[in-house]
Amino acid sequence: DYHILESRHIGRGPTGTLHPQPQHRTTPPLDGTKMNNFTKCDISRDYQPPNNDWGKAGLLVGHDSSLKDLRLGHLWDYFGGITKEALEPFWRGVAKNTSIEKLVLDRYHLFGGTKFFTIMCPFFEQNRNLKTLEVYSITNDIDDKGAKALGKCLGRSESLTNLKINSNTNIKKGWGSIFEYFKSAHCRLAYLSLFENRMDDDSARLLADALAKNTTLKTLDLGKNLLIKSAGWGGIFRYLQNPTCSLENLRLHHNRLDGAAIASLVASLADNTTMKKLSLRHNYGWVASEWYVAFMSLLKSHNSALEELDLSCVEIDDRTVVGLANSLTDNVRLKHLLIGDPHFNMGEEAIWAFSRVVCDKSSIMGTYHSNHTLQRVTGHLSHHNIQPYLDVNRENNSIGDKRRRKIIMTHFGASGADVQQFCDMDLKALPHAIAWMAKDYYGFTALFESLPVIFSLLGDH
Repeated sequence: DYHILESRHIGRGPTGTLHPQPQHRTTPPLDGTKMNNFTKCDISRDYQPPNNDWGKAGLLVGHDSSLKDLRLGHLWDYFGGITKEALEPFWRGVAKNTSIEKLVLDRYHLFGGTKFFTIMCPFFEQNRNLKTLEVYSITNDIDDKGAKALGKCLGRSESLTNLKINSNTNIKKGWGSIFEYFKSAHCRLAYLSLFENRMDDDSARLLADALAKNTTLKTLDLGKNLLIKSAGWGGIFRYLQNPTCSLENLRLHHNRLDGAAIASLVASLADNTTMKKLSLRHNYGWVASEWYVAFMSLLKSHNSALEELDLSCVEIDDRTVVGLANSLTDNVRLKHLLIGDPHFNMGEEAIWAFSRVVCDKSSIMGTYHSNHTLQRVTGHLSHHNIQPYLDVNRENNSIGDKRRRKIIMTHFGASGADVQQFCDMDLKALPHAIAWMAKDYYGFTALFESLPVIFSLLGDH
């Protein structure tokens, strides 16, 4: 029998015990009929079922209607290895399950993938609860034939919304079979990760073509695909210009986008109204002069929908930072700007540029017209009296309230820097100005602290 305990892992513990994780403690029989209260199952490491009967183990999973999350991890018997023939009965049992919502193949031996996905086709076709498929590969990657079988499985699914196919190095010509699914009328994908797959220009163009009419995808991760060059990136970026494109989050981290690719990306985003997050961190070989001018023009555009831009761990200097800061003066969308790396320290000129953008202290009207949207900037700004103004921007208040708060912080208070404004004000307007300033505790306190200076100035009048 399985002894189902309160841990999540099914595998051999220090004493050879088995450790699944149910919601409640129970000991069901291994008869291939039922396992109650079992919502998560992680079968990995050197696990072997009793009597090495993988068929019964598969049926146990296949008939469990309460199972929602199945993770098949790195299975390996340290005493001789596991063969495809031994695992096939297990796969056939799992294929009968119709309750699993998330299937994770985490460095799982697929032996090329063809047999596994062929056996699992009924699972994808009959399971209307499946939302997430994650495939993380190891030495025995999915090959081109396995990719074709996987593509058929995806084509059978009408419920999948999240797909990760990461770290596959053996798929070369098989990407088209997988991407064909994205053209399907019943494709519901909202999240797609193709991280570290050694995709090239040809596969990038196939992906762009497959996504051309997609209206559901919100997040696309193409990180660490170092074989894609400018031509391949150009095809993907043209997809962003499609009127049907609904992408909101594009991750291009750990790549080698050159100046031509960056120019193509920025041109595609100029009129894109859906893209909110863009990550370009850890892009290698960039020259600051090649990319920062392009992003300055993008951030100045009133059409840009970007709310988060990650440029961390790319080549950057103070001149670049000043240019980026100045481009945000009239930007009303960007909330988060990540720049530099853990060792990057902004110079005084760059710090002053961001300080002026988030709160122009030169006059009340300068403060009024400052940037009241930017909430976070990396680069060790918190020690330079800029963070308080970013905190004001982060508050869930109207733009008018943020303007008022900054004006009070900057121009009024105990120093009485601008209280002369009250003394020179028309008497009819004065009560309204006082009410505007003192309408909450913060403003009332600032006004109260300014009273001695105001009375002194009134006395001089």
